[in-house]
Amino acid sequence: MQYDWKRPNGKEGMCQVIGRKWLEWLEAQDCKTSSKTTKHAQFQRNLIETYKYVVDMHSSYEYGHEFQEAKWIVEKYKLHRTIDHILTYRKLPE
Repeated sequence: MQYDWKRPNGKEGMCQVIGRKWLEWLEAQDCKTSSKTTKHAQFQRNLIETYKYVVDMHSSYEYGHEFQEAKWIVEKYKLHRTIDHILTYRKLPE
């Protein structure tokens, strides 16, 4: 798979992957540091779950299909290696 970085919105899939990873990190931090059952804490958990669902289920090409492609590549090569490859070659690894 080769990523076309010159296309309009061509970077959206990778941005979605990074956003999804950030949400997972937020979720993990909440589990480590909080046993709160306050309304605010529950609202934050629900918001994180909602955004993860939106990222996972988006149906547009830019945000859905490209996210799935970038996610597969990051799972295969890991995030740091994928970013290093993008910085060096201006495209996702194949």
